[in-house]
Amino acid sequence: MPQLPAMTKLRRPALKLGLAFLLLFLTASLSGAQKQNKLSDITATGGFLMNPYLLPVAPIPPRTPVNHFQAFVIPLTAPQPPRTVTVPIFMFHHVGEAPAGADAIRRDLTVSAADLDGQLNYLQSAGWHPITQTQLSDALFMGRALPGRPVLITFDDGYLDNFTQALPVLVKYDFPATFYIITGKVGQPGYLNWEQIGVMAIDGMDIGSHTVNHEDLSIVSTADLEHELVDSAGALSAHLGHPVYWFCYPSGKFNARVLQAEKADGYLLATTEKWGDRQSSSAPLELSRYRIRNSTGLEGFKDILRSS
Repeated sequence: MPQLPAMTKLRRPALKLGLAFLLLFLTASLSGAQKQNKLSDITATGGFLMNPYLLPVAPIPPRTPVNHFQAFVIPLTAPQPPRTVTVPIFMFHHVGEAPAGADAIRRDLTVSAADLDGQLNYLQSAGWHPITQTQLSDALFMGRALPGRPVLITFDDGYLDNFTQALPVLVKYDFPATFYIITGKVGQPGYLNWEQIGVMAIDGMDIGSHTVNHEDLSIVSTADLEHELVDSAGALSAHLGHPVYWFCYPSGKFNARVLQAEKADGYLLATTEKWGDRQSSSAPLELSRYRIRNSTGLEGFKDILRSS
């Protein structure tokens, strides 16, 4: 993974200009060999960032993952009595514009970048607080307090436009979100690659499993069920460098057998397509969500929150 991922340039608008002026200043009076050595020194430290107000130059620190991830002890029993929290969870898919000739399903799953921006702007202005999976897990299992008016933002499938269209908007508002990845699709046309997934994690996003092949888990064989659950989390863990506890059911389909396997495989939270905002420690693998459609818009988004 590169030390300075592409998306971090959203937060460093003066980088290229500052670096150019700095190089000219540092090398103006040096010989050819000295210039080459100085350029090598600058490259080795990752470059420099010049403040847009021309304050003193500071080195760019190495980028490391946002420190919101933590290791969990899998709870053996649910808290008694069960804890329930009100957290609207939003389900997005594509962001941007549907391609010419797109079918009805693709159009329905595609929210424009302008609509997403308006929806997130409303969350911010109305005092809603997007939270991480860790915060929700801690609230359900440990009873820890959530910020006022918490919401959880999720994206299914791992489409490329999640990186090119959704991530800049999330970074703009400094909001976390969860991206559920179909690991068998990573790197294929129209889907995220591993480097982009890594950048999203560095920018504070949670990464969860959406299986390997997006199969209907309620009807696959036991062996295939384990493959979809275990190998997807394994691939994500190998690239992210930590375990993956978050899951999303393909097409929202599951049954008691799936729930049992999921729990045994170490997942803590899983999202469904059930409509609602009441999340309970008695059913952490059956979290409800609100599907956001192309037709939802800002007013539909507000209506969902008004009902919470």
